[in-house]
Amino acid sequence: MNAALARTCIHEAGHAIVARWLGVVCTGAAITGDTSGWCATGRATPTEDLWVTWGGVEAERILFGSANAAQVSCDLANIERLARRYRMSDATIEGARPQVRAVLWQNWDKVERVAFELARRRYLPGMLIDSFSWGWLALICRNSARRSNGAAVRRKQ
Repeated sequence: MNAALARTCIHEAGHAIVARWLGVVCTGAAITGDTSGWCATGRATPTEDLWVTWGGVEAERILFGSANAAQVSCDLANIERLARRYRMSDATIEGARPQVRAVLWQNWDKVERVAFELARRRYLPGMLIDSFSWGWLALICRNSARRSNGAAVRRKQ
């Protein structure tokens, strides 16, 4: 696997794991090229959306020491839109980063597993993300308590 593909897989896995940790439905994730992919999530609060968006950036920073500027430009634009729309302070936005980073560190084995499977399969439906990260019991609980909501897609260009 080349470095660009590994970075993209870790990035999308970071979004997915943070979403699931928050209890936000992750309907799927895909790798669409060595440097592009997406992660689709269900409806989230503005704070949850901020955390999920930081998830990709921070996952890259954990593994590679920095985030690829070209790859995270879409995420940073989403964060700017969230900040304007919900009048989030800089302290709120930047304060979320260490918290997201802590969630990722605590669940790094799950991030790696989802990233590995993304590299292998190129697409993971939410059901498989849940099973690879939290096991089949989580999948059963998710299906019995699923929120009815629309999906928002975070796409990388």
